[in-house]
Amino acid sequence: MLYPNPRTDPNRRNSYLMDDHSLPVEERRTRARARVRLPVHIMTRGQYFECVTKDLSCEGLYMFSDRLIPHGSVCACTIALPGSGSALPDSVQVECTLEILRVEPAGSDYGIACRIRKYFVIGSQRLGLSAAT
Repeated sequence: MLYPNPRTDPNRRNSYLMDDHSLPVEERRTRARARVRLPVHIMTRGQYFECVTKDLSCEGLYMFSDRLIPHGSVCACTIALPGSGSALPDSVQVECTLEILRVEPAGSDYGIACRIRKYFVIGSQRLGLSAAT
């Protein structure tokens, strides 16, 4: 079943999504997401390809892909986060393990909702950042 978008569906704005049994359930996100378009390099089932994010938080992301990644899959990815001036002058690479929570048609592509199971900041010692969660 497709999940309605709570941002565009006036009957469900920001409070409900539909689960697999068509019963309303409360929004489960606990962190705010930043609307940002970043390349995501995916590795799953021996395949390597690129997607692009729609939004991102420390717990999950929503991305678009021209390839189907099955619901429930676990895959590895790398995301390049842009620097922010003097604190992070260069981009920072983050390696993540993603769990695919939802897949829906998005034009000729797929919209894919993912939970970040764990991540590792590459070069974290040089930057003085926490290495993993």
